[in-house]
This record gives sequence, C-alpha cells and structure tokens, in this order.
Amino acid sequence: MNPVHFQPAPPPPWFPMLLPEPPNSSTFLETRNVRDPLENCKIPSILPTPCMQKELEILMMIKDGSMDLSVSEFLKYLEDRRIDLETQELLSVEEANALMSKLRALLEPFRYVVDEGIPREEKSAVASLTNKIKKSKRNNLWRKRKEKRIAELLAKVVFLGFSLIMNNLIKLTEKLMSGELGRLPRTLRAARLNR
Repeated sequence: MNPVHFQPAPPPPWFPMLLPEPPNSSTFLETRNVRDPLENCKIPSILPTPCMQKELEILMMIKDGSMDLSVSEFLKYLEDRRIDLETQELLSVEEANALMSKLRALLEPFRYVVDEGIPREEKSAVASLTNKIKKSKRNNLWRKRKEKRIAELLAKVVFLGFSLIMNNLIKLTEKLMSGELGRLPRTLRAARLNR
C-alpha cells in the first residue's frame, strides 16, 4: 500500500515587529511613524485577495455540510493534490491570522487619531501639528515666489538703468559729433590733453 503523499506545512510566518510606543508628543507625524506604514498599506499584497476570501467561505460551507458545486470542486481539487481537509483549513486560518496581525501592526501608529479612549488634547495636538506643517509649506512657497518676483524686478531695473545710461551716452556722443554742444565737457578735455 502506498503511503499518502504529504507535503509538510511551511513554517509559520514571522509576525512583524511592532514599532515602539511613540511618545505622546509632536513626533507623531514623523516619517517613521506615519509615512512608512502608509507606504506599506498601499501594497496590494497585504489586502485579502478574493481567492483567500472565497477559500475561507468554502471551508465554512464544508463545515456547515453544504454540498454546493463550488464545494464539490474544492474537495475534488484537494483530493487530486492529496491534501488533507484539516491541513488545508489549518493553513488557510494561519494565513488569515498572519494577514490580520500584519494589518494590525501597520495600523498601530494611527491609533492616536482614531481611538476613542485617547484624550482629546492629544488628538488636537496632532491636528495642530498638521496645521503647522501645512502653514510652513505655504510660507516656504510664498517666500520662493516673493524671491522670484524680487529677482525679476531687480533684473528689469538693472536692464532699464543700463539701457537708459546707454541711450544717454549715445545721445551725448551724437551731439558731440554733430557739434551741438560746442565745446567738450571739462573732464573730456582734460582726458584729451593727458594723451
């Protein structure tokens, strides 16, 4: 008699390390406490897939004794793969529990905002810190726009001043060449004599 082919279960996943309890202060919105869990929450792999949900529903239907078409197909699949029903149930539940603990660890830093038991002062501190950050960004953008406007105005004034000086110089040389001024200004005469 051939022994039933049994695949050993993979080792249970390591549970994610929880971040240390953040102090009740303005450091709530630091990169480590907020941005990293938000980035991890965007990964679609942590969300329960429809396949996992369907598998858990079918396992519940098997427990209830329902013989639906999907249940019979699932049982046939398990028989073809020589997987025991209890083993499959154990693996599915372990995977669901690992997913829940991972989500719990990712959402832990946001407990200060959503927990009803936390005093209102801490929640308002988080809100005021958020407002300060937004105001700082607004002020920095305003300063940059102001510096840009000042630089543009300064460049325009320098250009206008230079063009005005050049126009006056051109007019002066034209008058000198045409003889309208009569005599050269004293500074120009002294420069001519020194040559």
